[in-house]
This record gives sequence, structure tokens and C-alpha cells, in this order.
Amino acid sequence: MPILPRPDVDLYYEISGEGPPLLLIPGMLSDSASWLPVVPLLSPHFTLIRVDNRATGRMQDCGPFTLADCVDDIAALLDHLHLTDVHVAGHSMGGFLTLMLGERAPDRLASVSLMTSAAINAPRNVLLFEQALAMRQNTSLPEGYWLRTLFPWFMSPAFFSNPANLDAAIAASHAYPFAQTPGAMELQLNALTGFDASKHVRPLPCRGQALLGANDLLFPETDAREALGAFADISITTVPDAAHSIHWEQPRKVAEALRSFALNAP
Repeated sequence: MPILPRPDVDLYYEISGEGPPLLLIPGMLSDSASWLPVVPLLSPHFTLIRVDNRATGRMQDCGPFTLADCVDDIAALLDHLHLTDVHVAGHSMGGFLTLMLGERAPDRLASVSLMTSAAINAPRNVLLFEQALAMRQNTSLPEGYWLRTLFPWFMSPAFFSNPANLDAAIAASHAYPFAQTPGAMELQLNALTGFDASKHVRPLPCRGQALLGANDLLFPETDAREALGAFADISITTVPDAAHSIHWEQPRKVAEALRSFALNAP
């Protein structure tokens, strides 16, 4: 099990595939396993480096932290693996971390891809996660009730046309051996709540693209395009029939967009 010891936490990561390095940074409530739908599509073209963020997956044994601490972990991993010319894709909160990594290690990056993400502080999203945590901590509510309130924010309407889809997703979440605990969820939420995305609107150190979901409720297309307009020369693509969990609903389109952008440099 690949572990990089850090001063106050052990960083878990996985490497697979062959080709130029592509670092995949997960979003809120997610860990390295969240990229599984696109791994078989990307591994023939890239050496994939997937990380767990603090308070997720195998990194839940940690104290309070900031998003800057997560970026320091990732930068240390790039140093440890002696990686340069790295392509980076960050989903949702992972997009925040991607922008911060561009400031922390600009000379190491070849391209960045922001997936259903932009430099937006959305109090509504923080409130949504706060309410989900409160429901999770309320033992009088049925098990998994908090997940049922979150999934409509993550998936497109078509996902709910078959009730079995939601039941299966919740069952898989409960069965996952490294599911985030309520305490770890609170730590991650605290880190997100104290984050100011506006401070990270500055020129990108490399080529950049953004993939938006046409049905995304957390980062609506109109708001995201406005925020992304502050970055010069970033290409923006909206993926139809995709909501916030864009790489779960449209893995082939996402994988092709990442492959084409990274490997077909102008």
C-alpha cells in the first residue's frame, strides 16, 4: 500500500497505467476511489496518480487542517515521485486544490483540467453539506437518509427515473470499507468553510480547460462560466447529460476530453 509519511499524516496514493503522468484530485466527500469509472479509460494513455485528501479514504486519522495542507501533501508527493510535466485534473473541491497546486508548484505542471469546478465561494453549497452532516449525526433519522438528500444535487434527473439507481448507490456507499466517518466529514467541511476561492484567481501556469456539467446544481454553468472568465485562455466545455458527478455519469466523454486536451498540445 503506497504511503508517503508526512509530518502529521500519512498520504495515501495509487499509481497505475502507462504514459505521461496525470494526477487526479478528488472533491468533497470523495477519495481516490471516486475516479474508478475513468481509470480503465485513461490508464492506457497515462500514468495515473490518484490521491486521498485529508479526512477521506485512508487518511481519516488526522487532526484539523486547511486546504493548503492538502496541497502541501500533493506537492510533497510530486517531489517524492520526482514528477515534472504533470497533467492535473481536479473535481469540484479538487479543482480548488488544482488551482492552488498551480501556485504551489507551477514549474511541475503541464496542464490543468477543472471538472465541475471554478473559483466560486458558494455559501449555499456549504449550507448543503452542513445540513447533510447534521442529518448524519441525528441518530433518529433512518440510516442513509443524509445521502438521499445529497444525491439529487450530484446526479442528473435521468438517474432518478429508476429508483433502483439511488438504492444501489447508497448501498455501495455503505459497503465501501473506507467510507468517510462523520467526524472526518466535519473536519473536511471545516477546511472548506474557511476557504476563499477568490484569492486564487490568477494566471494559470500552463494550459487549462474546464469541463462543466449541463445539469450541475452545485456549480451551475452560467455561474461557472462567469467565474472562469477571469482566467485568460482557458477552454470551457459543457458536457450534456451530466450533473456534478460528471465522471460518473459521462465517463467516456470526460476521459476523452482529458486525453485529447493533455496529449494534443498545440
